[in-house]
Amino acid sequence: EVASLVLNVLRSVVRCRADEPYGGGMGYYAYISSQEVAGKTGTTSDNYDLWFCGLTPKYSATLWTGCDYNIYVDGYSGEDTTRAWANIMEGVGAMDPYSWFEMRGDAGFVYASVDTMTGLLPTEDTPPDQIFTEIFIRGTEPTTSAKDARKKVELCIKSGYLATPECREEGCTVTVTRIQRPNGQSWEKTMLSMNLWGLNDFQKGVFVQRLLDSKNDIPDYYCHLHNKDTKKYPVSPIAKYAKYDLAELKRIWDAEHPTDPHEGKTAITYILNGGIFNGSSDDIVEYYEKDEVILIHDAPEREGYTFLGWQGGYQPGDEYTVTDEDQTFMALWEEATVDPPVEPDPNPDPNPDPNPDPDPNPDDPTDPSSGLVNSSGLLSGPQWYPW
Repeated sequence: EVASLVLNVLRSVVRCRADEPYGGGMGYYAYISSQEVAGKTGTTSDNYDLWFCGLTPKYSATLWTGCDYNIYVDGYSGEDTTRAWANIMEGVGAMDPYSWFEMRGDAGFVYASVDTMTGLLPTEDTPPDQIFTEIFIRGTEPTTSAKDARKKVELCIKSGYLATPECREEGCTVTVTRIQRPNGQSWEKTMLSMNLWGLNDFQKGVFVQRLLDSKNDIPDYYCHLHNKDTKKYPVSPIAKYAKYDLAELKRIWDAEHPTDPHEGKTAITYILNGGIFNGSSDDIVEYYEKDEVILIHDAPEREGYTFLGWQGGYQPGDEYTVTDEDQTFMALWEEATVDPPVEPDPNPDPNPDPNPDPDPNPDDPTDPSSGLVNSSGLLSGPQWYPW
């Protein structure tokens, strides 16, 4: 059972990032499509040796990168060595049908949902994206709730450390849930209490960044950016190097402090003045940057009125250069003139002639005295045709 469970842990090293709650294992470049893979990356002191020890259901293979003499190797075992291992084993695995690892043992295994930040049972406050189904040897599954381990803390969004009074004055704090480790110390403080291979402060800071789980810790130190009393609010000696992921804190802060998307822009308001545009009588407000050239808005409609233009002599489609002062344009209207209705004749002819006589003295186009022909008998002036 233990061997199978360890094998299952090693499988998670190679799982793709999208399949894991923390984005996948550090050796995911060793993934191949021809067989299931498990394995372990390894880097020795001062980057003298880069390893990847991997296995498929049928084969095991270890790839080492280094030199005969101890010199620094410019690379990373989780990427360079795993890629090389995968290039070799992809073809080896393709020689057999695809197969999976088997979980073996008499005691059997059970699956349980766990809080990914603690490994304990989820609470009602555990977000759904922090709940993961894990496999256990029967009888070893967690029975304790994560309630006591998950605590609310106030952090500075600019450093990621515990907030000081100065952070609060700056207005750059958020309250989030973090984990109290069983030993009561964060990964950072635990690491600083060790010699850790004689790393300098910069290297220790990078090391903390690579500890993916450290981002869930309750920090043991206070913000170093806003701190007037470091004796009362101690700071980490590697604070400027241990760059915590601040994107999540900033996202939470932004959600709690929504900003006006139009801040700093100029408002252009069109008052319809009784008119309607696209079925609405509400005034139209648009926002633009200073010095932006815009086109004046289309004309609204108003029953019984004729649109004359926008106040200020502007017509729809005219260009306007936006200033830093808000501008208002009001629709100007003129009441439309309507011809009065024709009044009926109060004394109509009771017997109207259906075929009234034509004009008894029409102009004869052939008569020179009519002015329609000249002395030569040709049409002059407007050409008039009797038909």
